[in-house]
Order: sequence, then C-alpha cells, then structure tokens
Amino acid sequence: MAFDVTILGSGSAKPTRTRCPSAHAVFHGDRLFLVDCGEGTQMQMARCSIAIERVHSIFLTHLHADHALGIFGLIASLSMSSRTAPLTVYAHGSFEPVFRQTVAFFVNRMSFELAFVPIDSEANVVIYEDNGITVTTVPLRHRVPTCGFIFREKPFPPNLKPGVVEEHHLSLAQIARLKEGQDIVLEDGELLSAGECLYQKRRPVSYAYLSDTLFTRRAIPMVEGVDLLYHEATYMADLLPLAKQTGHSTTLQAAEFAKSAGAGKLIVGHYSARYTDLAPLLGEVR
Repeated sequence: MAFDVTILGSGSAKPTRTRCPSAHAVFHGDRLFLVDCGEGTQMQMARCSIAIERVHSIFLTHLHADHALGIFGLIASLSMSSRTAPLTVYAHGSFEPVFRQTVAFFVNRMSFELAFVPIDSEANVVIYEDNGITVTTVPLRHRVPTCGFIFREKPFPPNLKPGVVEEHHLSLAQIARLKEGQDIVLEDGELLSAGECLYQKRRPVSYAYLSDTLFTRRAIPMVEGVDLLYHEATYMADLLPLAKQTGHSTTLQAAEFAKSAGAGKLIVGHYSARYTDLAPLLGEVR
C-alpha cells in the first residue's frame, strides 16, 4: 500500500483550455484525500473516473479562489448523492465562518457530518493521523497565510525472515518478542538477535505538496528525503522578479528546492496561463 497521486489541476489563477486550477487526489489504501479544490475539481474527478463519494478529507493550502472555490460545489454534490460518511475540511481558521455560511446557503439538507479543523499556517505540526499515515503542515511564504502538506506512511511492523521459526522451533511468545525488537535466548543458550531475524517488505514512503510559495529554505528540512515532491513553478526563470512580486516560484527554484531536500522525484505545476507550451518550463526544471 503506497500513495497514488492524480493531478486534477495544474493551472494557476486563470484556468486555460487545457489546465484546471489546483487540486490533487491522493489515494492511500481505501482513503482518498483532496489537496486543494479549485474550480472544476469534481468535473476533473469525473473525467478521471474518481468517485467523489470516496473523498475522506480535504486539505486547503490557502484561501485563494483557484485553490478553494471548488469545495462548495463538491460538498453540494456529495449531499445530493446522500452521502452519510463524515467529511473533514482542514483549512486556515479564518475560512470557517464563510465556509459554514456558504455551505448552509447552497445546501438545504446536509446528509452527512461536516467537520472543520482550523490549521495554523505558521506551524510544522501533525494535523491528521490514522493507522497508516500522518499529514503534517509545512509553513510556506505567499501573499496570504499558506502552508503545504506532507503525507508520510508510518513504519510497517517488521516480519520474520523466512525459515527462522522452523529453524529455531520458536514459540508464539518468542516470535512476539522478536517482532517487538527484543533479542531472545534459546533453550541451548544461543542468543537470537532480533536485528538479524527481521526485515521489512518495503520502507514507508512520503508525498509533499508545496503551493503557493516563494522559494523558502525554511521548508527544506521539513520535507527532507521526501519520495515525491510537488512544488509550484508558476514562472520560467526569466520572470524571477514577477515571481517574487506575486509570491510564487520559478522552474529553477522548484528544481533547486527539490535537489536541496533530496527529493526522490519532483512534480511541478501551477503554471501561469501565459504558457501554452510547457516544454520550455520542463526543460528548465530538468
């Protein structure tokens, strides 16, 4: 079980014919998390054959229209589909009054519990946790309070190497102790090291979403070693002054951030509507 990410929108403030505003669908096991929810998100989900009823939680990085306006239509559709499972929205606390009022205006009969969890955009803290993953905020630098999110799998319980139980005729109690990381002494006096007997089928993986933001070194250690990094790249390198003015990053800055953080793979997006051909942007990133 690992993360599966579907990019529903890679555009910026102005949608284009080929790019919708920001939204990522993040799957882990039987749970679907939305990160940002720009206009048209539910239509993009339909195009990708992703059932909106599967959404478990929604995480909003900040309160700009291209990252949040799609949430109201999505919630209205969920209510019309007679959803009963609760839905939790994580966003800056200032959004809650407007959020509640707007939902109440458009949704006459709410069929499910709608929870709102305010987040501190300046804090680097765990805001969500279940049996398999944690979600942690990553403070960013934009024109309004903004944070990214890093999804991390929890370490998996270790497994005994094949043949260990049979070779040493281990009891259930001895197996349990080894899996807890404890060494055991066998009847013949042999010391059996847990470290030599255990292995993990695979290591936990991680995914980080960083948008919108100026280049910020402060965030690098917070996502260090991340397996899959999404970092905004609104402009090409020649528009660095405009990027600084508007609170965004360039292609080269996204690449520099990923390299400094030791990211396994980099995804870029949030492209300015001025670009119709993305090949030059991707060329700069590479």
